[in-house]
Amino acid sequence: MRYNVPTEDVFWSMFSELWLVKNATRLKWDFHKPDFELEKTFAAFLEGQGIYEKKFKILLLDSTEVFHAALPSNEGEYLFVLSMPFIRTLDLSKVEISLLLFEDLIRGRKGYLKNYITSKELESFLGSNFNGKSFNKKMLDDHLKKYNQVLMEKGFSFQEQFETTKEVDALLKNDLKIWNTYVTMIEKIDQLVKNNVL
Repeated sequence: MRYNVPTEDVFWSMFSELWLVKNATRLKWDFHKPDFELEKTFAAFLEGQGIYEKKFKILLLDSTEVFHAALPSNEGEYLFVLSMPFIRTLDLSKVEISLLLFEDLIRGRKGYLKNYITSKELESFLGSNFNGKSFNKKMLDDHLKKYNQVLMEKGFSFQEQFETTKEVDALLKNDLKIWNTYVTMIEKIDQLVKNNVL
């Protein structure tokens, strides 16, 4: 048991949490946060969309290294990171924050970040046993760096963003008020990016 590598069904949440710990000084998640009741608001939003019993955590960052993302997690779980300076600069309401997280949830469900991080080498490592062999720490570190490449450097591709927005747009069309809020929020973010405020 001692030399067993976790299997895929329990690996991803742990690996994403390891990335958060290794990047704590850049992400600045260890700060006193007021309780905005974001989990409660987001759970209610998801129920309004017919999505029930999802386990999720929202980690607020006092940094603009990552604006918002759903990190790869175990099946049925979501781990969101959300930048406080980003939501303050845009003056986002709780509904807008829920929409942002919903977009991240859809992107997470599509597996874009997880697929980028995964490799054949990592897949064969999961669930293996390294008794009598040296532990391949370098391989894990190389895969952790892939989080940085997507979340802090290059971002998602235009096609990935287009597919995500298209799906969110289709899912929200039934509720015109929420849909209009989403469109307005996207325009706010576009403006922020164009003006390079953060």
